[in-house]
Amino acid sequence: AALRDKTALQYQLNHWAGYDQGDTTLLVWGAESDLSRNPSWKRRLYEETLMRRIPAPAGHISPEVLQNFRRRIDHYRPEVIFGYGVTMSLLAEFLLEAGGLKHRPRTAIVTAEAITPEQKQVIERAFGCPVWEHYGSREVGMVASECERHDGLHFHPWGCMVEFRYEGDIPAGPMYRLILTDLLNYGLPLL
Repeated sequence: AALRDKTALQYQLNHWAGYDQGDTTLLVWGAESDLSRNPSWKRRLYEETLMRRIPAPAGHISPEVLQNFRRRIDHYRPEVIFGYGVTMSLLAEFLLEAGGLKHRPRTAIVTAEAITPEQKQVIERAFGCPVWEHYGSREVGMVASECERHDGLHFHPWGCMVEFRYEGDIPAGPMYRLILTDLLNYGLPLL
């Protein structure tokens, strides 16, 4: 039940960002362990044809890898670019320097890493579409996402409880520890 509910929450938040099931999606993914390095023809058929997810492993970044991502975008013409925030920012900078893209996706979603407002602007300029931020964790799943106002992240109380514990002051200001309680995993609650 927890996996079903977490998947439903992910689908709902993706929908807010303009990404629906069935959209062709390029996954610019830093955790290469999540992607098959040498997928069987059955796995590739499932991922690329049925699920319409095109993997773009981003564990090692180089100009050659970024150029390969550019070729994949222009070849597969994905409606959605979904990936690690900092890697998407590096790809966007590369695309702007290399003359851009032939194809423009409908939306871009960054996750896994926080990005600066400047990085977000670079991604929007390079892809020519709005950029949405999602925040989640492997243990809990989706925690927060942007709405159409793009004015910060909204926590989702139906998936987890979020608390901030004051840890002290540092030169940049107060520091807090983020504490998440998974509300969907009944088998093994995590704090």
